[in-house]
Amino acid sequence: MRVSAMVSSALAAASAMMMGCVAAPDLDEQLVGEVSQPTICGSTVDFQHVEQYDGTLGVTTGFVGAHEAPVGQIQWKSDLASRYANPGNVSGTRTCSGTLIAHNLFLTAGHCFDPDGNGWTWPRTASKAPISASQGAAEMRVNFGYQEDPSGNLRTAESFDIVSLREYRQGGLDYAVVQLARSAAASYGFTVVSTTDAAVNDMLAVIGHPSGEPKQVDAGPASGFSGDYLQYNSLDTLGGNSGSGVLHAASGKIVGVHTNGGCTSSGGANAGVRITSILEESPILRDVTQRLVVFAKGSDNAIWHKFYDGGWSSWTSLGGSLTSAPSATLTREGRLTVFAKGSDNAIWHKYYEGGWSGWTSLGGPLASAPAATVTREGRLTVFARGTDNAIWHKYYDGGWSSWISLGGATTHDPAAVVTAEGRLVVFARSSTGELVHRYYDGGWSSWISLGGTIASGPSAVVTAEGRLTVFARGTDNAIWHKYYDGGWSGWSSLGGAMVDQPGSAVTPEGRLVVFARGTDNAIWHKYYDGGWSSWITLGGALTSSPAGI
Repeated sequence: MRVSAMVSSALAAASAMMMGCVAAPDLDEQLVGEVSQPTICGSTVDFQHVEQYDGTLGVTTGFVGAHEAPVGQIQWKSDLASRYANPGNVSGTRTCSGTLIAHNLFLTAGHCFDPDGNGWTWPRTASKAPISASQGAAEMRVNFGYQEDPSGNLRTAESFDIVSLREYRQGGLDYAVVQLARSAAASYGFTVVSTTDAAVNDMLAVIGHPSGEPKQVDAGPASGFSGDYLQYNSLDTLGGNSGSGVLHAASGKIVGVHTNGGCTSSGGANAGVRITSILEESPILRDVTQRLVVFAKGSDNAIWHKFYDGGWSSWTSLGGSLTSAPSATLTREGRLTVFAKGSDNAIWHKYYEGGWSGWTSLGGPLASAPAATVTREGRLTVFARGTDNAIWHKYYDGGWSSWISLGGATTHDPAAVVTAEGRLVVFARSSTGELVHRYYDGGWSSWISLGGTIASGPSAVVTAEGRLTVFARGTDNAIWHKYYDGGWSGWSSLGGAMVDQPGSAVTPEGRLVVFARGTDNAIWHKYYDGGWSSWITLGGALTSSPAGI
């Protein structure tokens, strides 16, 4: 169906649509609509297919080409009748749009997961009640690449199952974040989430799937704000655009999530939830927009940190009397938390929530720096080497557990990470100098060797594309790394002359960064952006390995 046919069909159905309630459409093509009647601003229809865009809507062809790939379409699975005696009428339905914001996280509208929303009948449980929003999400998938090529031929889309509804209407806002079963960023990239709103008259673009159609674009200026909503009165949308990221043309970042129609031929405006409102409620979005921060212990035994926000800050003290390198993570609530070992061999931590807390003990005794991470279920977990050289851990789940041994015969400081698939993994240097790891997947595996001869503890991170990557200092004092991508790579050198184990992080833009302390006691870093940069100093006079987040 071409644009003109699609729009005339949608407009003919508009009288049947009130506040998103849609008369039963063709399941192969139609969709769950917007919260309000899908609307065209003014008397003309401006949608253009993304690969046929001619640059006349207010953004460049280059902008559309650079930002269309992370946009996907939500679709119900087509085999609901095989799992439900009462499957409803949504099987195979193309519903909403959305945007990939991290390797396996997809931002969209909350009402896309409202049971029995917009006049549809969801699958029923045995008691005839509609399945929950979370259950519904798990019966959906996200299609990327559902679009026409420059000649008008339909491309083959790639589908990614949704495995969980991570956030849904938090704070009463009409947004949702779903997690995909595997990383999509390696193939489609992702879009950066803005931390600031657009201004009135800033040019915006919405790329999505109007009326369930292949991917299209329209653009227009921001016209105003109303409470939690960003408005735009010359940017067309239809049902199916719900959940599309509202893109800021100057920065390419997401400044809203499209949710509401409101335009008419003579006035009104379409609208989306403004990004700053979502950030106030969403730990996940606060996580993906977190500034790059690096921590290390100073010569005064305090923990010091600096951050990058368009440029590097100076080093600032967090105080304390610590004896190890720090570790840092973000909790599920978006709370930045830093850990280190104290002079009493206990692990201490402090957190930032509008301001820094004091240092609080988690007990011990431990013999190494800690390694902290947060599981897919949101459980804050801390690892450290014990005085018996085994790896011990404790976790917070409403309260702190006791310290629990994972065994092993290790040296140096451990590292911990959660993979793109949600598997908790802890790495360490064995007593024979090899990199070893064990993972939790319903139960703990045994310790498994990854070989090599490393001279430091490891650092581990998951890239924006979902690739698990491990760094360590080699016996030549260079930093070496290896990664898992269906199988483990060999070790590759990043050069340098370093004195401690490295730290690593991924920036909000998806850039992989590795940190290490040099022989001058400054913190140095290098980053990967299509290729590795040289080593760049961040200055300082530090006495421990760094931790990045």
